[in-house]
Parts: sequence; C-alpha cells; structure tokens
Amino acid sequence: MIVANNNTLKSLGLDYSVQEWQDKRINAINRILSKARYNHKEVAEKYIDEYTRVCNSKAIDKREYKKENVKNS
Repeated sequence: MIVANNNTLKSLGLDYSVQEWQDKRINAINRILSKARYNHKEVAEKYIDEYTRVCNSKAIDKREYKKENVKNS
C-alpha cells in the first residue's frame, strides 16, 4: 500500500480532498492571521514557531503531535 500526502497527489495531477491534520492546522493559523485586526506582526510572531513545528512534525495525528510537544517543552 502506498501512502501519499496531498502535496504528492497534487504534483501527480490528482485531486485528493481529504486533508491531513497538518493542512487543517495551517489553515486554522491562516484564518487566525487573516482575522487579526491590530498588531498583525505580533499575532504572526506568535504562530511562527507553531507553524514550523507542524511542518516538521512526524506525528500521524493531532493527538500524537500534542504529546510530542509536551515532551519537548
């Protein structure tokens, strides 16, 4: 069985509608940043570290990601 993420499928020209937890979290961060009325820079700086952790995470789901970050804190 071959497992591919959304980016791999898009590069192959396939449209795959199921989102991974990383995609959902990054979309949530983007929504938060777009709704920030004041202090855009401060709000963005707050989420830069989380964005990096989400992108570099090897976790299978959000629950595993949270456990991973509790250990690293």
